[in-house]
Amino acid sequence: MRSKAAAALIALSVATGIAHADPYAINQISAGSTNYAFFLIKAKKIRTSMAQATLDLANALAPYGVSPCVVNGDVNGTIVCGNPASPTFMLPVPNEFFTYDLAFNFKDLPPINDRKGLNKDSAYNQVYAVNFLQPVGTIPGDAAGRNPVRVQFAVPVTEFSFLADGGQAIAPASTQIQFTVNGVALPPQDLTPGTPVRLGVADPVGFTEVTINALGGQTQAFIASEFAFLPIQQKVGSGGRASPHPPPRVARPPTFSA
Repeated sequence: MRSKAAAALIALSVATGIAHADPYAINQISAGSTNYAFFLIKAKKIRTSMAQATLDLANALAPYGVSPCVVNGDVNGTIVCGNPASPTFMLPVPNEFFTYDLAFNFKDLPPINDRKGLNKDSAYNQVYAVNFLQPVGTIPGDAAGRNPVRVQFAVPVTEFSFLADGGQAIAPASTQIQFTVNGVALPPQDLTPGTPVRLGVADPVGFTEVTINALGGQTQAFIASEFAFLPIQQKVGSGGRASPHPPPRVARPPTFSA
C-alpha cells in the first residue's frame, strides 16, 4: 500500500503538471514536430541558387509533413540538419550514420518522382540514413551495422522517432530496434522485415541524445528515413517569460560529437 507521503507527492505532481513517467515507446509523430528526410541537390542541374532550390524542395515537401535535410553526398556522406543555434537542429552522429542512395523497401517521396514538375531536371535525389559504411563487406566498407548509433539535438526534445527498415522478409538484416534516453533503455521494438515502420521514444523531461541499437537478424544493419523530433514545450510563467517545465529528472546537456 502506498504511504500517505507518496500519495501526496503523486497528487502534487498531477496538480502541478510535473511528469514522472519513464521513457516510453511511440510509433507516430506529434503535432509541432520537425520531420526530416534527406536529400542531395545536384548543383550542376539546378537552374537557380542552392538556397532557392532548397526552398523549392521545402515547399514541395510541406504537404507531406516533411522538411528537407540537404546532405553532402548520396553514399557514405554525413548528415547535419538545420542550424546548430536552432531548436530544429539534429545531428545523426558522423561515423555512426551515413547516407545511402538505395531505397530498398522505401519509396521516394512524390515530389522526387515528379519528372514534369519539381524534379524535371533530375536535380533532387532522396537518400537514406544507414548504420554501415559502403561497400558492404569490402574494405573500407562494413560487414555489419555499427551499433550503437546516436542522434543529438541542440535543445531537449520530448520525442524522437524514425521510419526504419530491417531488410528483406526472407533474410532480415535486423529484427528489432532499442532506444536509450537519459540512461534508460526501453524494451526492444519489433521491425517488420520488408516494410518500413515508425519506431521511437518519448520522455516528458526531455533529452538531447538518443542511442539506437539494432538487434537480431544477420548483420544488425538498418536503413531509415523521416527522423522526427519534438522540442520540449515551454511553459509561460506569470512574468510572461517562457521557461522549461521543471522536471524531476534532468535531460543531459548537448555535447555534439565531431
